[in-house]
Amino acid sequence: MKIIRFPACIIVLLLIFMQSPAMARRENQPFVLYPPAGPSNPYVLSFPIRVSRPGEIRVYGKLNKKPKFMQVQIQILDKKSNKIVTGTMADPKHTSFHLRYGVDSLDLKNGGRFEILLSNNSPLVGRSRNSDRRDRISGELLIDYPVQGETDDRAHSIHPDLSVEEISLDATCHVQVMIGNHGPGRIMGIFWKKNGPSVMLSRNGRSWGGAGLPVIDPDHDLARPGGKVIYHSRLRVGRNEKIQATIVTGPRLKDNDPGNNTRSVTLSCTR
Repeated sequence: MKIIRFPACIIVLLLIFMQSPAMARRENQPFVLYPPAGPSNPYVLSFPIRVSRPGEIRVYGKLNKKPKFMQVQIQILDKKSNKIVTGTMADPKHTSFHLRYGVDSLDLKNGGRFEILLSNNSPLVGRSRNSDRRDRISGELLIDYPVQGETDDRAHSIHPDLSVEEISLDATCHVQVMIGNHGPGRIMGIFWKKNGPSVMLSRNGRSWGGAGLPVIDPDHDLARPGGKVIYHSRLRVGRNEKIQATIVTGPRLKDNDPGNNTRSVTLSCTR
């Protein structure tokens, strides 16, 4: 039997967990991902969990070999809404992966039931018996999640991480800004009514203006971690103009990383 070893970074994280005086619940799950049965039918493993207090779901994995590009997908499913709340693909350059999701009181009102989904999405082109064996991949999964009565040092408020992802021009040379929520926390609905964040723009060092959350994100795409939205402004640029976009979080919303709230670029309209 082949022994699967976690890399040093995963071992360090595990040691940190073990040093806590009281722990959240964690499960160690070995797995084997067989090749998919069809082009739109990946092989999927499901690991159900029940979260009963605010905190963070953490998923760490170790594969027995480097995966192919877009082969291994890791997702977290909210059972109440039957929606994927976050996910990632295993990096083909590494044999380890991790995924995190912040759970707040709203998740608990919805039942706190989640599933960790692990899937093999190997392409079916030119498959043979040998390729079936090559496309099979195994490993170990460590799932760490908060449970009532099992406290740890992560029992604290969870905040979103708003980030200016990109500044670009649309087809008419108006500035558009992509905003993302890196999590692990969500933005509560009250911030669409008052005291919410806004995006402010400046051109060549002079303030132009901006817009608040109801204008930037009327569909609440930024509410959950991983959400992204594009703010389409009315600021039209000419040639070689320095544009800066800044997220102003407001007096009540706390941001995990204010360092990524500002981005500057030089844009030029060629039309």
